[in-house]
Amino acid sequence: APRGRIRIVAKDIDLIAEGNGDDTGFVNIHSNAVIDMKTNELRAQTSDSIGMAAERKIDINCMQKIGLNAANVKVVESADVSIALGAGSNTIIQTIEGYKKLIESIVG
Repeated sequence: APRGRIRIVAKDIDLIAEGNGDDTGFVNIHSNAVIDMKTNELRAQTSDSIGMAAERKIDINCMQKIGLNAANVKVVESADVSIALGAGSNTIIQTIEGYKKLIESIVG
């Protein structure tokens, strides 16, 4: 429906893509506006990794408890034009990488 809406209403909906994991077996969701999810509970499990990235901000809000279980946690501060080179908990290399990302986001 290139000019309309597709609505699927059912008791349960399964989207399953079973491929070889290299060239096939993908489920892609793309939106040029918003992907809006509202549910009682959201779960994501992978055998390798989960990545989230945003140009401006990522908010994590919780009224009760946030649990973090990891063998290693690294907090990397982002580059800010007012921060001196090597300031904060970043190494000089991390600060330079942050400045590089900041400049690339400004230049485009």
